[in-house]
Amino acid sequence: MTTSKWIWIWICRLALSILLVSCFVAAERPTGYHRQICEYRKGKPLQPNSDYRSRLLALREQMLIRATVEGPQIFGYILPSTDEHLNEEVAARDRRLHYLSGYTGNRAFGAITQSGAAIWLERRFAQQADGELDCDWEIFLNDGNVSIADWMGSQLHMKKRIGADPQLVPHHLWLSWERELAAKFLKLVRVNTNLIDMIWDRPEPPKHHVMEEQRHEFAGEKWQDKVRELRDRLTHLGCDAMVVTSLTEIAYLLNIRGTDIPYTPVVKSFVIVTHKNIYLYVDKAKMSFNIDMHLRLDCFNENCVT
Repeated sequence: MTTSKWIWIWICRLALSILLVSCFVAAERPTGYHRQICEYRKGKPLQPNSDYRSRLLALREQMLIRATVEGPQIFGYILPSTDEHLNEEVAARDRRLHYLSGYTGNRAFGAITQSGAAIWLERRFAQQADGELDCDWEIFLNDGNVSIADWMGSQLHMKKRIGADPQLVPHHLWLSWERELAAKFLKLVRVNTNLIDMIWDRPEPPKHHVMEEQRHEFAGEKWQDKVRELRDRLTHLGCDAMVVTSLTEIAYLLNIRGTDIPYTPVVKSFVIVTHKNIYLYVDKAKMSFNIDMHLRLDCFNENCVT
């Protein structure tokens, strides 16, 4: 074979390789909701500064510095808009995604890397988010064809670590993220100290939010009867205890109401019910003498709350 033919074959292979790489890069660069307002800023070296942009930079510093306390640095971070009870509407001190991005809606997830930021939300909130978010943020729809894993895969090299606060993510969703990211050769890790709390001086919980008793004429059933029914169900299922994290379920079970969450009369708390005990974990400042009597904190048997 002559030298010219070898050169021709080499040039064809090189061209094919370049074409394949170009197609791969194009496929790995997902595009989200079109943000016309941001078109004129593309490619410009200087971008308008804002508090939200500064917070994004501060979070990226925490990803490299603070996260090392719990292990090697993380290169991506996922932030839901929910709180530790998975509420859609959250208290002011739990609005972490709003603090970081400026987005005031709910049912959203933010994803941040060292070079990008994106948010996933419902279609009905897209126009609202487009008006609220800086142009640092890309917008994707929950029912679209680009997942958080797809976007992270386009942003990061293989074997990079992605962190999230496990208290804010349902178990089934965590497992789903774990599988999808593993398919991109990325690893999801637990960061038990929320990184937003590292850069945010969170508002103090209101001091006047005292829980109240839901009277029998409105509740329709005593809380002791509800607990007894729950214990019967635990026995039927062969379970020793139940941990209750849903605030509406706690409000129903113990016939209590509060004002900790906007638009929902609930109290931020956790309950554990066993066959012999009832444990209520709540801020002591929210208790009152009437609630002490209602929950029978003065006794020590299976029908008293501890």
